Amino acid sequence: MKATASEEGSPHPRKADPASRPFLWGLSNLLILAGLFLFLYVVGLYLFPLGRVVLRPSPPPARRAPALGVTVTVLPNPTPTPSPVLPVLNWDRPAVSPLPTSRPLWHSEVLRIVIPAIGVDSPVVAVGWHVEEIRGQVMTVWDVARYAVGHHQGSGNPGEGTNIVLAGHSGGYGGVFRRLVEVQPGDEVMLYAAGGQYLYVVEEVLLLKEVGVPMEDRLENARYMAPTEEERLTLITCWPVHIYDHRVIVLARPYRAAPFPRPDLQED
Repeated sequence: MKATASEEGSPHPRKADPASRPFLWGLSNLLILAGLFLFLYVVGLYLFPLGRVVLRPSPPPARRAPALGVTVTVLPNPTPTPSPVLPVLNWDRPAVSPLPTSRPLWHSEVLRIVIPAIGVDSPVVAVGWHVEEIRGQVMTVWDVARYAVGHHQGSGNPGEGTNIVLAGHSGGYGGVFRRLVEVQPGDEVMLYAAGGQYLYVVEEVLLLKEVGVPMEDRLENARYMAPTEEERLTLITCWPVHIYDHRVIVLARPYRAAPFPRPDLQED
């Protein structure tokens, strides 16, 4: 028996199994979503750098030189504290060290200073001096340490029985002595040196005019940095901040030491 035409070569293809239709529908949707995600990702890679360039704030315009007749006000940076001066050098004499010391091998032993009353806790470093011409006179001017208290080269160390001179900035460069003017007699000052702690007690606080006074007055102020016959701690800064026309000088003595001699209080 021969097969009929419908059985041997029907021109119509065989229909898919109805049970596979949900799977094919889900797979096609998944491929569409994956393609859409890939498209958005690639587009984002190109558009994101472009958006950063477009949205980036434009830099401020370059400053140009002002035209004639135009006044430009520029706020100054904090002015560093002026340095104390030493007496005028006599260049007619043989060259000698102008420092107040005869010890060429001097070195600082003070590493730290603490003043609890005004919240000072600062490292101490040795400082030297340089030469300047002030009002036509050649002067030696002490350097001032930055972000630390400076120990004047050639002055004393704790226990040596002479003047220990420490100076610091009151404004700019850390302003370690910004509140030195607030110190009162009786306040404690602690120095840490050579592995030991040394306690000093404030006895005097002086506020001396430094700017707009004769050179003789400035030289008189400088005498507080000179060597002494008894141990003394001298702390120096300038005041007020950003004006610096006065010198704050704090004099302290070792704990339980005899008070400083006061000739002005002695009876004739």
